[in-house]
Amino acid sequence: MAEKDREHFVNHANQLDNEAKEFDRQADDLMRRNPPDPTGAAILRQKAERKRQAAEDVRKLGRDSR
Repeated sequence: MAEKDREHFVNHANQLDNEAKEFDRQADDLMRRNPPDPTGAAILRQKAERKRQAAEDVRKLGRDSR
C-alpha cells in the first residue's frame, strides 16, 4: 500500500479520536451544569465510545490492508 493510503487511514483515525474527545468534553460540560444532565452526558459518552471504536477499526483496516 502506498504511503499516502496509510497516511489517510491514520488521519481518519485521528479525526475520529478528536471527535470522541469533543463528545467527552461536552459530556463533562453537561455534568457541570446546574442541575447536571446525566442522561445527556451518558448519550454523549456512548457516542464518544463509538467514535473510539471506529478509530480502532480504521487503524485495523489500515494495518490489514498492507
